[in-house]
Order: sequence, then C-alpha cells, then structure tokens
Amino acid sequence: MRKRDILAMYSSGLCELALGALGVATVWLITLKVFEKVTFVTFDASGVLLFSWQSIMLLALWPEQRFWTIRRTAPSGREHSIIGMPSDDDLRLRNQRSARRFSDSLHD
Repeated sequence: MRKRDILAMYSSGLCELALGALGVATVWLITLKVFEKVTFVTFDASGVLLFSWQSIMLLALWPEQRFWTIRRTAPSGREHSIIGMPSDDDLRLRNQRSARRFSDSLHD
C-alpha cells in the first residue's frame, strides 16, 4: 500500500471521528440547554461543548474500545480498523507476522 493511500485512509477516519464526536457533543449540549430551561440552572455552553467533545474523542481513541469502530477498505481489498476493535484482516495480518517472527527465531 502506498503512503498516500494510508494517509487518505487514516485522515478520513479521523475526520469522521472528529465530526461525529462534535455532532454527539452538540446533541448533548442541546439536551443540557433544555434541562437548563426547565430547572433554571445555568451552564457555560462553550465549556460543556468542549468538554463533551474532548471526552468523546478520548473515549473513542482508547485502544480496542468497543462502542465506536471506524473501518476502511484498502485498495487491495483488505479491511483495516482505524479506530476501535481490530478487523479480521488486521488480526490475520498480526498473527501472520507473529508466526513469521516465531519461525525466524527457531531457525537462529
């Protein structure tokens, strides 16, 4: 795979994550604004939006988390997990590399 393909695949996945997290944070802010109107409690809207967005981003970037998975298909046809649980192709490739390393260490 070319560097350009890798960069395009990962940048599009991270952009999807950032925009999706911003959308979820905005929905959460709207919910809190409705709660604010009902209970007459005030919130700092920009602080709530920023904190929610950062929290969602950090949770989504946690290694092997299960609630948000973004996958892309490479030009070769293999599916790669950008964020979240590894895809079957990623696990197969990791196992092949581990087996190759193990067999190389036996020959030394």
